[in-house]
Amino acid sequence: MRIDQRPWFWPALLLASSLVSSLLLMLGFALTWRRLDEANANTNATRTQLAGIVDLQQATKDELERQNAATWVDAKDTINNCVADNTSASCTVTNLTDKPIVTCLQGVVTQKKASGVNLHSLAMCTGRLEAFATREMSAPWVGGFARDICSSTDRFGNEMLDWQACTFNSKPVSRP
Repeated sequence: MRIDQRPWFWPALLLASSLVSSLLLMLGFALTWRRLDEANANTNATRTQLAGIVDLQQATKDELERQNAATWVDAKDTINNCVADNTSASCTVTNLTDKPIVTCLQGVVTQKKASGVNLHSLAMCTGRLEAFATREMSAPWVGGFARDICSSTDRFGNEMLDWQACTFNSKPVSRP
């Protein structure tokens, strides 16, 4: 009798082929799992490298900002010229140092007749003013117009701005 005619042959062949298929499938899963583990390890290594690069970039940025930081300077120590009109005060500040600076000024109009009556502008700050640079700034009066405290009447009875009735000064503003 031939081997393929024996009653156990076909079930044994089916069992053997199922066993080989299962082993090949398990081998495929094992190889896929290994590749996934390697890819995950590579991803984690890349994340770590990227985190190191981001930290280095931030440290470099912080160092550059520290090196390029502007120095606070009192406005009295700068060359500045300020003027006023009815609506605002304007100042021009020049940095004669070799490093960037920051400073702030404020315009003040005071009535000559009553020294307690005055008008202040908003603070005017230069922002980062590079070495040997000049910047012009303007700020409006807070609470009114210069004409409100510095006025006189002309010969036709019209109220007009009169700088003879007031003094104008600029004053340094403390560091914000």
